Amino acid sequence: MRNPPWPRWGGLRLLSPHRSVTLSLRSAAPLALAALAFSLAACQDPSGVGLSLIGDETSDPNAQLVSASTLSFGDEQAVTGGFANGTGTPLQTRVLVGAMTDDRFGDVQATAYVDARSITQPADFGDRPLAQVQILLRRAETYGDTLASLPVEVRQIDPSPAWSPDGLPPDTTLATGDLLTTATLSPQDTLVTIDLPQSYIAANTVVLRDSLDSLFEGFQIRTASGSTPAGMTTGAVFGFNASQSSIRLIGADYDDDGETTRDTVDYPLVEVYTALARGDAMDTPGRMFLRGGASMPLALDFDISAFENLPLASAKIRVPLDRSLLDGPMGYNRPLPQTVVLYSVLEDGTRTPILSQAVEQDATEIVFRDNNLSNQSFNTLLQSVLLGRFAITGFEIGVPNNPLDLGVLPVIVEDAVEGDLRRPRLSLVTIGGPPA
Repeated sequence: MRNPPWPRWGGLRLLSPHRSVTLSLRSAAPLALAALAFSLAACQDPSGVGLSLIGDETSDPNAQLVSASTLSFGDEQAVTGGFANGTGTPLQTRVLVGAMTDDRFGDVQATAYVDARSITQPADFGDRPLAQVQILLRRAETYGDTLASLPVEVRQIDPSPAWSPDGLPPDTTLATGDLLTTATLSPQDTLVTIDLPQSYIAANTVVLRDSLDSLFEGFQIRTASGSTPAGMTTGAVFGFNASQSSIRLIGADYDDDGETTRDTVDYPLVEVYTALARGDAMDTPGRMFLRGGASMPLALDFDISAFENLPLASAKIRVPLDRSLLDGPMGYNRPLPQTVVLYSVLEDGTRTPILSQAVEQDATEIVFRDNNLSNQSFNTLLQSVLLGRFAITGFEIGVPNNPLDLGVLPVIVEDAVEGDLRRPRLSLVTIGGPPA
């Protein structure tokens, strides 16, 4: 059902609590940034609801705070596809494997699909049999129980039809053959090695050595059957760096001028895809969870009607976090996301990133602001909105899809006490003082 139109406030429109927000930023009219830097706020009376002075803003009498008037989740499909045939910028550099239960932030089930491309081989490599074939995975992160071993199964992806990770929905399952081997991944190993059986190597030597790009579609790596954990907070998901992982072919020993040697060829991964399922998070009053891999951005809006036509010196959006919700049993890792992105949202639903913010793992809040005079995209946008030169419906905060990240941002969305603005807020410093 379509939501009714919402009133406009200073170029921003209040968002329906159920509306998905998207963003896009088109160039605004040129502004003299030396005189016009930006910020936002609301309510004409500083003692009114949604407006106060706290934290480092108290040092500037012109600093005003506007708490988010609307907070909701957007609705967007995650993209977990990979290298797009190994050319250009990777769409995804991480692949996930494992399963964990988490009563607070939702269960996770991750199955990895990896494919490789051939490279130039040493002289006479094709004339000798293969002694070993291995899958090498460089670990980047562990989610859940960092002390737990992870039992996995390996199957070959059916070679027909060929698959591409580009644009695959995150719940896609690729067809595979029979079980090839099992392995137990140790929590201590930073480089995981999975050996494939000799029977498979003997039957597929020609394909692996001579026809990899045309007759081979890669491997599926998934949690072993029957090993899905049970309990409140158990199990683990391993994240692997795809650009540092490979399929390794090791040739048989041969004599090289009286020395026994063997050749090794590492085929780089060119296509990776994670089939990812996330369960529902616990309903926690006064908190909203921005979860990596779930692709539901946090949509927020601000009433800035009191600041129309005012020049601004600076602006920032502050997002407070409840770190206590990340606590778990000893050795259990619930990290914050590595990076979060602030988007602007147009009326037609398109969205464009404005600022990207690295997240410190001990952070108690996230602050979005322009960091230098040469890049004033946030300030420029807000000034254009306040001067009526540009219109947006609001903002979104999201976890980027690359690298695939299961971190959680536990956002405080209710004030602890009246006037204590701990929910997401917009901080403004106006030129010439706050509005009367």
